[in-house]
Amino acid sequence: MEPTNKKERSSAFWTFLLFQLITIALVVALVLVSIQVPIKENNQLRMKYERAETEKIEAKQFTDKVLETQRLLDDVNLPTVQSEVVDAEIQNQINEMYQMKSRDSGTLKSLYDAVVTVMFQFHESKKNIRASSLADKDLNTLQQEIGNLKQMNMQLQQQNDQLRIMLTRQ
Repeated sequence: MEPTNKKERSSAFWTFLLFQLITIALVVALVLVSIQVPIKENNQLRMKYERAETEKIEAKQFTDKVLETQRLLDDVNLPTVQSEVVDAEIQNQINEMYQMKSRDSGTLKSLYDAVVTVMFQFHESKKNIRASSLADKDLNTLQQEIGNLKQMNMQLQQQNDQLRIMLTRQ
């Protein structure tokens, strides 16, 4: 005995099987996508973390350079220090900071630029102060010389006056 609706049953079975396969494929695709999204997000977060760590290391190196330059700037005008040698070291430190600023592509570039500019201006100010203090020393020396010469001039005038008086008595 064969069913009379064999064709309809067969058609319904294949339709069911097709929809079953489509549903399984959708579920598998969703599972794969839900796995891939966190992997990509994890990679992006890892890259951001590595960039942040690199910026942190560079910021630490830059800060160390700033502190070393600041120490040198504090010591440059001391009388026991050879200012030319320290000036060269300061200029070297500022150049290194400038190069670090140029390499940095992070968010702190404008801050680094401002710090390098301030350090350069501070160095120039220290040079000007040293030059003016040397000029003050030269001025003081010249004023003392002028005072000594005035005293010598007065003494010579007194001697000259005494000699004239002696000549007029003869």
